[in-house]
Amino acid sequence: MKRILLIISLFSNILLSAQRYFPGLRSIFMEKGSYKALPKEDFNYFIEWGQKNVENFFMKDLQHSGGDDSSFNSLGLVTKNEMSLDLVDTGFVFKVSKDPKSDYAVTNVLATDTWKARRFGFELGDFGPSKKLDFFLNIRRFLNITKEQSLAHFINIYPKPKTDNVSNTKQFILDVNAMYKSDFPASFADDGSKTLKDLLSAMNKHFKSDDANVLAFYTYIDPNNEADIKTVYDNIANYYKGLNGSSLDGIVNNYFMPKGSYEFTDQNVSLFLPNNLFYKTKMNDKSNVNFKVREVQHQLEYDIIKNKYTFYIKIIPYSGTLSSDFRFVSRFDDVLLGKNKVSELSVPQKNLKDITLILTKENISVSVDYLYNDFDIKRNLKNPIKTIKK
Repeated sequence: MKRILLIISLFSNILLSAQRYFPGLRSIFMEKGSYKALPKEDFNYFIEWGQKNVENFFMKDLQHSGGDDSSFNSLGLVTKNEMSLDLVDTGFVFKVSKDPKSDYAVTNVLATDTWKARRFGFELGDFGPSKKLDFFLNIRRFLNITKEQSLAHFINIYPKPKTDNVSNTKQFILDVNAMYKSDFPASFADDGSKTLKDLLSAMNKHFKSDDANVLAFYTYIDPNNEADIKTVYDNIANYYKGLNGSSLDGIVNNYFMPKGSYEFTDQNVSLFLPNNLFYKTKMNDKSNVNFKVREVQHQLEYDIIKNKYTFYIKIIPYSGTLSSDFRFVSRFDDVLLGKNKVSELSVPQKNLKDITLILTKENISVSVDYLYNDFDIKRNLKNPIKTIKK
């Protein structure tokens, strides 16, 4: 049951409330630690918004399945008819359709979440730019790379023998000896009967280490534990790109960060866009542009160099349900002109792909993804729509 808390804490419970005989969503929250999926110091405003609204939400027919790093949930979200919810008080308002046969409405939802690092007991509090070695070792663990494979990669890419009669393995030993002012026998590399596992074991014993890869880390990636943060993470990025083929950003956001989705299986929920930001093309029409919501995806991302989290909430419409064409003012980089540009853009009624709210510690901004002349266009609104008060 507790696995659903990740889903609810990430998107903080939109669209649910009704009669008292339905169990409340509050009942499936952990009393403590239920928001570990979001860094509280960055997104406290979002968490507080969710806590304020969850009291109004109820559920029925909960079905749950999942493991340590993912879950799947099917449930009916129960609300008062025509209930509305302003998403983080931004003017983006979700509204539930009225059920003419009942005093309340039920919205069927399929909810999933994935957080691969949770399999290893990882929490966001374990993460940060100063924890360089932990970060390196966690990636190795998440990618299921053995100590022998890791050491082999160090030996393959870092040692630079000055003569042809010195092997990479021998140069590796010489480099580690120089860094640690030690005398591990370099002749170990000349014994053809010795395996990489033997080298790992012998170095661990000589240096009184649990993992000779740590010696290699402080020899090549973070020399003497004195390299600057950017250099270290550039080195880690190069190391794993050569071993796994993935970028460091890709590894961080795929393995370390949580993500999930809500699929609304009936067209029971609409999103109304704020008419001060999105306006219809018809003269004097001030009604809100809206569409039926098919899916909401959420993804937490992290820039380890900047030590900055970004939380994305992508709202995807049912095809053909956008109420009208609309316009908005965008600021973007014009590649042809080679400069930043502010312009009014038009989105055809049938071409909207999604709208994404981008939450940071400082503000909330919005991106619009749509098709124009068969090209996929992604543009941000001119300015952030909300500044977070400290």
